[in-house]
Amino acid sequence: MPDTRIADAHALLTDSKTKTSGGSLAIVGTGMQAFSHLTREAEGHIRHADVVFHCIRDPLTLADLHALNPNVIDLTALYGADKRRSLTYVQMAEAMVAEVRAGRRVTGVFYGHPGFYVAPARLALTTAKGEGYDTRLLPGVSSLDYLFADLRIDPSQSGYQALEATDFLLRNRPLVTSGHVVLMQVGPVGDLFRPVTDNLERRAILFERLIEIYGEDHWCVDYVGATRPGQKPVLRRLPLKAYRDPANLKRLSKASTLYIPPKDSLENDMGMAERLGIGALVGKPAVAPAPDATPVTLLPSTPPAVSQAYYTAMKTIALDPAAAQAFRDDPVRYVTGFGPLSEDERRWTAAMASAPVKVVVAAVEDVQDQNVSTEDVQDQNVSTEDVQDQNVSVEDVQDQNVSTEDVQDQNVSTEDVQDQNVSVEDVQDQNVSVEDVQDQNVSAE
Repeated sequence: MPDTRIADAHALLTDSKTKTSGGSLAIVGTGMQAFSHLTREAEGHIRHADVVFHCIRDPLTLADLHALNPNVIDLTALYGADKRRSLTYVQMAEAMVAEVRAGRRVTGVFYGHPGFYVAPARLALTTAKGEGYDTRLLPGVSSLDYLFADLRIDPSQSGYQALEATDFLLRNRPLVTSGHVVLMQVGPVGDLFRPVTDNLERRAILFERLIEIYGEDHWCVDYVGATRPGQKPVLRRLPLKAYRDPANLKRLSKASTLYIPPKDSLENDMGMAERLGIGALVGKPAVAPAPDATPVTLLPSTPPAVSQAYYTAMKTIALDPAAAQAFRDDPVRYVTGFGPLSEDERRWTAAMASAPVKVVVAAVEDVQDQNVSTEDVQDQNVSTEDVQDQNVSVEDVQDQNVSTEDVQDQNVSTEDVQDQNVSVEDVQDQNVSVEDVQDQNVSAE
């Protein structure tokens, strides 16, 4: 079955004639935690939009949104009981694009990273881009970023793999057991409708598959990031075989992400090391400095030689979409309007004015398999009733500090699954007390 999302990616990377006037669409993310994760760039797009659409349920994030812009429309009203989410996503996308067609500056706001498991945002961007409107997708703090921070994982060590749980089972995707593995939406695995249900049989199928791959004694972490300031994350460390107990399956929430540390260790290919010219260094410990070596003296940082005019112009462009457009129309005129520039700054600005925009066109073969249709994706906006109590008991968590050797490779397309960006309302209780954690210093061993 052909993957239509490959065509979507091709459309986004192909240059299209931008309309000289009319509406625009920016898709931004609020991050995972209220207040603290919203970037200044995203805030600027919200503040300066003619209309803001959101798919947010967290009251604190919503209050912040309304404080930035009073013209806010709630997309969550399009959800319905026993309604396929794929239909809801099309309706959400069409609602945003309709305002763009009306000539308005539109900002869509979603949890986490807005390009990470957010099907309606992707549909809206592809449609608006294809019709020639200006579109932007801004980066945000994703649930994956949050997991890496809370588990102290360096994804560059051993590599990492991230898959949506339903997609992993449906397509029998191979897991790289020598790297870190992150499985998303393990709670609602196999569920394509709202409201999401607690289906313990489907969860059991997932864990039996993992036991086939890793063995029953390999451990994993049930993770849910804190969504309100002052909260602590949920970190429940258990061997895979523990999920043969229905009580543990039930404790998984709709917001749960499963982290699985590496099982295998790969040896260096010394033949390749020689070919790369680094054979003498690979696998050798770094040489420690001699005890009598001259000590290094650190000096206070010196402010860069940036003019006030250039600094103010660049900051304004970063935070105000209208200013960014004025800059793109005439970089030299816009920046010099803020005052005198240094010779380097004038050269940089002139280069911006003369540099052609290069558009990379992706061939079909250049895009990985992301074969999950929008209806295959679970919902990223989990309501309060969707999440079980996540109070973690003493036996539930050994560790919140997983070393860099502890995780895997994560290549997930935006459409492969929806979004596991969980709002404050998605979790009943994530406050982990001192008694809730046995040991928070777990090494790779």
